[in-house]
Amino acid sequence: MTVGEQQQQIKDPNKSLEIRVFTLNIWGIPNISRDREARVQAIAQHLTGTHEPYHYVFLQEVWSKTDFQFLADKVSKILPFSHYFYSGVNGSGTCIFSCSPIHEVHFHPYSLNGYPHKILHGDWYGGKGLAFCKTTYQGIPILLINTHLHAEYDDAKDEYIHHRVAQAYEISQILRFAKYGHHLTIFGGDLNCTTADVPYRLLTYNTGLIDTYLDCALKPADGVGATNETPSNSYTPLKALRNNPNGKRIDYVFYWVSDQYQVKTLVHDQPLPHRVPQKEFSYSDHEGVRTVLSIKLKQNNPEQDEKSKKEICFDRTHSLLDASAVCAQGLRIVSKAQKMYAWLAALMFILQMTVLGLILVDMHPGGRFVLFFLLILLSIGFGFSVYMALVFSNQEHSAVMATKLGLERLLDEVRQKNAKYFEEQKKLSSARQ
Repeated sequence: MTVGEQQQQIKDPNKSLEIRVFTLNIWGIPNISRDREARVQAIAQHLTGTHEPYHYVFLQEVWSKTDFQFLADKVSKILPFSHYFYSGVNGSGTCIFSCSPIHEVHFHPYSLNGYPHKILHGDWYGGKGLAFCKTTYQGIPILLINTHLHAEYDDAKDEYIHHRVAQAYEISQILRFAKYGHHLTIFGGDLNCTTADVPYRLLTYNTGLIDTYLDCALKPADGVGATNETPSNSYTPLKALRNNPNGKRIDYVFYWVSDQYQVKTLVHDQPLPHRVPQKEFSYSDHEGVRTVLSIKLKQNNPEQDEKSKKEICFDRTHSLLDASAVCAQGLRIVSKAQKMYAWLAALMFILQMTVLGLILVDMHPGGRFVLFFLLILLSIGFGFSVYMALVFSNQEHSAVMATKLGLERLLDEVRQKNAKYFEEQKKLSSARQ
């Protein structure tokens, strides 16, 4: 079938087109992630061995360029087009594999992405952001998006919630502009939040993105569809199971479609077995997610559209209010931290002057060496404290404040729409009477 015939096929309202999508956080940190090389090989075997090949694959935490090149080479026959997104110190970790030619790419780094001194967390060094690819499949312009939001680390005390809210806001605003001009947007990735969390609600209600898990009629037996810290995963720690016995669903595939087409999720499942064949470990500490979408020309249903408009309006209002509250709390946290670093810098300076005075006193060479070493440590601490107080904290404050002000502008818009909607409903009700 030629491209022209394929394009004609989708114009037939009685015919549909299927698109198969796969997303996975592969947990690919060199020298840290256990069994990484064997798992990457197994992932490549799955991508090439499935009887219904994927059209688009989104991977996260591909921190080794060697791993990306290995995967790209292995899947080149079915997914000949791919792109790795470079960012930050170690790269973004995100990449996209495509069956159709990639026309354009873009990467938007998040304005907030953790703290530089949280070395063991590592998010700040990862350069996470929003990865875009433009492609066309069978005549349909498609926008592919891959991302990986900041990790949570602690359910009870989430110090990064305002960072993830800022990231979700950036995604939603960029997507509100970027999706137009494309008939279909497919968005996959690791959001590090559940459906009850503010970042998820902000992202979905502020963009109109459809969660394919919720859109699919068939649900897993556990009713959760967990993708992380699941009881069947070999890498799930016992502590995580005590907090969430069934695991958490934090990996997603979303879609948005223009008014010209309608999309339905036919399949949403986890195609990877619990263990790599002939091995005692899983493919990753996350579960892979497969989605099969059916797209065809839209047949309008005004009554359903009106109902959806009403529900989205209310849900969007609540999500924006909750996100604004998180930002307000985040600003208080930033202000408190900035003051702490300022006092710490002052203390370091006083200690530096004290140690410097002791060094100038005539004393034993051994003692002078110890004091000189201590002076170096204090100088490093002083420089770090000054940077955090005067540079990083101001950057963090600006990013959170920008998010909060943007949310308030959106709230004003939504309130006006709500008032207009209620006025229209009131007039309709009066006319019927």
